[in-house]
Amino acid sequence: MSATADFVVPNRALQRYILADEKIIIATHRHWSMLWEPLLTTAGAFVLALALLVAVDPNVRNDMGWVWIPFVILGGRLLYKWLEWRARWFVLTDRRLLVLDGFLIHRVAMMPTEKVTDLGYERTPMGQLLGYGTFIFETAGQDQSLDRVTWIPQPDSRYRLIIASLFHPDAADAEAAAQANPDIRPQATPSAESPSGPPPPALMPRIGRRINPPTQRIELPPARSDAGQAAIPGSAVPGSAVPAGAADESTTTDGTVPASGEPTRPSWSSAGGATAPAASGGGTAASGGAHHGGHVPGGATADPDSEVRPEPFIEGGKDPKIR
Repeated sequence: MSATADFVVPNRALQRYILADEKIIIATHRHWSMLWEPLLTTAGAFVLALALLVAVDPNVRNDMGWVWIPFVILGGRLLYKWLEWRARWFVLTDRRLLVLDGFLIHRVAMMPTEKVTDLGYERTPMGQLLGYGTFIFETAGQDQSLDRVTWIPQPDSRYRLIIASLFHPDAADAEAAAQANPDIRPQATPSAESPSGPPPPALMPRIGRRINPPTQRIELPPARSDAGQAAIPGSAVPGSAVPAGAADESTTTDGTVPASGEPTRPSWSSAGGATAPAASGGGTAASGGAHHGGHVPGGATADPDSEVRPEPFIEGGKDPKIR
């Protein structure tokens, strides 16, 4: 007789649901602590009825049989809860998960093990104290009726066995044997005989610190124009001999440079022409303006107060940037 048959025969409630060639890995009732509420209420009703009978006069005790009515009702409720607890099973086989429930009305929830993608594990403080936990099964693409299985006794060992059965089938038998005999559980100890090999290669190459080359600064000499220097009053063209007295005389007698030291700005007419002040060497200034192509509107020598500039042409008659 197989191990599955040995287990199913004393537990006849599983005979109608387990296949002949199916291997049972876990089959357990829920934890006894799920009966704590009916146990406590029944015990409280018994203590209360007994205290009332002790406190009253002995001559009237025979007429106080009604004090046992709450105890009888809660006792019947406790019996029904115990029968329901006995009919509730959590079963894990090599093919599926089963949750059996119901004493008068039998309910069976089943899920293939291939659909389980993840297993969660919860233990409340009371569960850690009394020794029960909750398993949360996550499936791919749909909700299942047994996604939360509560009140599982010995949750730590059963969690390891479920993990080994669902996600590591080759280690399920070893885990079951280790739980049956904890003394034979293998310990992960490093072997002294086998030399340690080279470390595995890194997943990504190590990137060192990036060093940028120093920036070279190139200085260029400023470009000079002989015509531009000739247009500036008081400046001399290299290679030409200009007496120092003549340069001083040109800046003092013709009024080009006032006494305050600020140069006089040229005035611009409405036609866009420039009227320059008279200065010694006027031919030099005119030749300088002709050399540079005349007046440039908006240039460096433009006067924003007196210069008349043409209006820009805007298609549609309105600048879209002006709101």
